[in-house]
Amino acid sequence: MAPFADLFYGPGKRALVDVGRWARLLDADSAPVKFDSAAVWERVDLLRQEADRPSMLEALSEDTVRKLSDKGFLMNVSSGQLLTEKGLAQREIFVILDGAFEVHDGDRRIALLGPGGVIGEIGFFGTSGRRIASVTAASDGQVLALRRRFVDELMKSDPACAAEILFGLARVLADRQYVPAP
Repeated sequence: MAPFADLFYGPGKRALVDVGRWARLLDADSAPVKFDSAAVWERVDLLRQEADRPSMLEALSEDTVRKLSDKGFLMNVSSGQLLTEKGLAQREIFVILDGAFEVHDGDRRIALLGPGGVIGEIGFFGTSGRRIASVTAASDGQVLALRRRFVDELMKSDPACAAEILFGLARVLADRQYVPAP
């Protein structure tokens, strides 16, 4: 944002904007979104090591997880907060690191997902990028957000790494489709 601000605001341009009311959002320690790759790595690696919580991350190589850490970001989500909304065109996918998230279509609950769960795979992979359900935090939580553009760029620069990520996501989709016989 800084280059954008420098382009339009300052001496001889528009008046500077007082960002005081957004200070909490801009403070690195209390901001709801963190882009610090070291913090992302620490949080993602912790989830990978917890054997009782299966995740698409557990099968990824350390090199791939480090690349995810460099390009992904952490989002803290408060209980009751909407993470994504049905019909929204959005290409991010979310891996739940902490908390519980309710997937719903209006008043109908589709799923309740916890740590290791993946949210947004239909919008991520779908042609339109539209969400088919809304997701609300059922408790305070944290997610790893990955942009579709990152995976698209990775397919060109490191196809093996991209294949690892996509295979992990495909496994999540396959596991959701499997319904054991009664």
